[in-house]
Amino acid sequence: METNHLTDLLNADPAAYNYFYSLSPRMQEQLRAKDIATLNQLREAVTDLDMDRRPAAF
Repeated sequence: METNHLTDLLNADPAAYNYFYSLSPRMQEQLRAKDIATLNQLREAVTDLDMDRRPAAF
């Protein structure tokens, strides 16, 4: 049986829940594919995904 750490986190931590659902639906979908178990990991994943979407600096 596979566990979904993100779902567990959102069910257990109101701050993580509020933060996650304040994000765009596209970002939420991308985060669901990651193994996230803490609010800090969630924030780091958002930062990483946001940086990946930005155009490369020249």
